[in-house]
Amino acid sequence: FLLVQNNVNATPLIQGDFSSGAVGIGGAPIAEAILDVQSTTQALKLPVMTESQMEAISNAAGLICYVSDLRKVYFNTGSGWVEMTSA
Repeated sequence: FLLVQNNVNATPLIQGDFSSGAVGIGGAPIAEAILDVQSTTQALKLPVMTESQMEAISNAAGLICYVSDLRKVYFNTGSGWVEMTSA
C-alpha cells in the first residue's frame, strides 16, 4: 500500500493498493477502478496537443486527448482517432 500525504495538513493525496494495482488520487481507490480520481473542486486535465502531434501517436484503443488547434477532444479506437461529440 502506498500513501503520499500533503505536507501542510497531512491530507492523503495519492493512495495505492499494490495487490490490485489500483491508484486513488484524492481518496482511496474503489476496487473496480485502476485509477480513481476524486475531487469536488478540481477537474481532470487531458493531455493537450496539436492535430499533427496527435496523428504522430501510434494507434492504441482508449487513448484520449484535447487537440488545441481544433479545440476538440479525440478518442482512439485502435484504428484511428475520432472526435468525441456531445449528444
